[in-house]
Amino acid sequence: MLRRGGPELNPCYYHQEVNLPRSGWPTKITPRAQRQLIREATKDPRTTSKELQASLASIKGTALLFLPGAGLSMFAVFYTIGNIAAIASTCFLMGPLKQLKRMFDPTRLIATCVMLLCLILTLLSVFLWGKRGLAIIFCILQFLAMTWYSISYIPFARDAVIKCFTTCLG
Repeated sequence: MLRRGGPELNPCYYHQEVNLPRSGWPTKITPRAQRQLIREATKDPRTTSKELQASLASIKGTALLFLPGAGLSMFAVFYTIGNIAAIASTCFLMGPLKQLKRMFDPTRLIATCVMLLCLILTLLSVFLWGKRGLAIIFCILQFLAMTWYSISYIPFARDAVIKCFTTCLG
């Protein structure tokens, strides 16, 4: 005799429970809290318009790249100013002294020195030596040095990049 509700009579007798993680109340931001955060950010912005203009310097430099004559020189100058602004902007996150200590930490000392050297050599090649082609080469080296410097803050990122390039290049 079959009992009512058994697997033969009720196809939903065997059911599956799915335990999915859900965010609890502390991790949710209500619409009211979102509006309040936006109100506070617009009322007391931490970034001024001058800081935003300085951080957009490398984009301005890219626009100047295609101008005949001094376009390459202006690109190099604005690109360098943009990279300096990018480095200076992290002072807001950790403070200037802590930033300098971390910049010249033994693990990223070489990357910092190469990056700062490329910044200086780019400006020297534009203003002192007047070599636009050399300035572009130093801009490319700046990009590579800034990338290497930036990934030094990510744990094991340098090792992953080195492994990726050694695997790709044989």
